[in-house]
Amino acid sequence: MQSALNAVSVESDDIVLVHDAVRPFVTGEIIQDVIEAAQKYGAAIAGLPAVDTVKQVERTAEGALVKATIPRAGIVMAQTPQGFRYSVIRKAFDEASADGFMGTDESSLVERSGHDVAVVMGSPRICADFHG
Repeated sequence: MQSALNAVSVESDDIVLVHDAVRPFVTGEIIQDVIEAAQKYGAAIAGLPAVDTVKQVERTAEGALVKATIPRAGIVMAQTPQGFRYSVIRKAFDEASADGFMGTDESSLVERSGHDVAVVMGSPRICADFHG
């Protein structure tokens, strides 16, 4: 992604979208919602509220032990697309690169950089159905 950012010629307030191939069924509405939220807040992702109970665990040699149940009201499952003002994502990548930090997604780099990331409603249908 950083190489792609280096290769494009854009204005600092242009919106950059990141999307992964394992979510082939994204809708135009979700893309538009992410763009609009990124324009307003500087950074936005699609996400779904967690519906399963989420457990924090401690990994051991024998497996894992539950340490806490995390209230799901404050949890979302991140999806793509993720959208950012160019200046926001560029700064986040530059800082992460300087520190040798590898995030789990682009949003994690932006969060680490101290910028808020808005969440718009995603869809369980974005992902391909690998069960059938």
